Amino acid sequence: MITKMLPVVIASVVVFCLHGTAFAQEFTVRILGCPRTAKAGQELSGTFMVQVKNNGKTAVKNARIDIVLKKDAICPSAGRPAVYAPDYFDGVLLREGRHFVSLEPGETVTFKPYGGSTIPLDTPVGRTYFLCAVISSGEGEPGGKESSTCACCPIKIVGTEVRPVISGFTEPCGNKGGTVTIQGRDFGSGAGKTVVLVAAGMNIDLPVISWGDGAIVVRIPDDARIQDGRPYQLGIRKSDQAELLSNWKAVSICSARKMPEAPVSVPPPVPPFLFQ
Repeated sequence: MITKMLPVVIASVVVFCLHGTAFAQEFTVRILGCPRTAKAGQELSGTFMVQVKNNGKTAVKNARIDIVLKKDAICPSAGRPAVYAPDYFDGVLLREGRHFVSLEPGETVTFKPYGGSTIPLDTPVGRTYFLCAVISSGEGEPGGKESSTCACCPIKIVGTEVRPVISGFTEPCGNKGGTVTIQGRDFGSGAGKTVVLVAAGMNIDLPVISWGDGAIVVRIPDDARIQDGRPYQLGIRKSDQAELLSNWKAVSICSARKMPEAPVSVPPPVPPFLFQ
């Protein structure tokens, strides 16, 4: 936990971070119920809340709040929105960690991040980082310039979440209307999970025939959107969200089989003596 106040000057705004609370001229930001520990790959949604107060005299619309993971409690520079990536780097925006709030003068808003706020799976274990809620003032700020402040709290990464890994398929390709056996490990229980087939502009949940920790059998629906001979990506995700739980694995749809042409019947030649 932070034991002393850290003054940071950003865009002429003095920021003080103390025990997950940040104070600035425009906003007061707090992280409520900050988790002390987490695992790499873990979703933090539902484990903490963010509280924002507009201390100014002007209504602010669409103030951006980014949930990021940093190696220190220093607020990032104003005007530089955090960037999401599946891999860890200092200041990475957590998956689905961007939110927007509008506040009247003196208004306080407390919300639970609705996204996954997922810690990157490759975040080094055994280190203490800082979970930060960074708010950048939106429409309505005097002068039209953006400023930001943040609240940070320490969080130690104590392990890695076990994730499903797809290694391949039993069949070389899948037939529409037929089944495909997915091979891999750590599939766990099928509760709350689904297998999805995706391509550009297409996203189809596949019917599951059987689910085991090392093999899943799914059916390829006879859907007009699925084209024969075309490669797709197959993965495992949560049923109630778009969060991908496994890696993507390329799978092909078998080319349509051509029926052999029926032989052409040729009448036997007429004997010559019939014309004499």
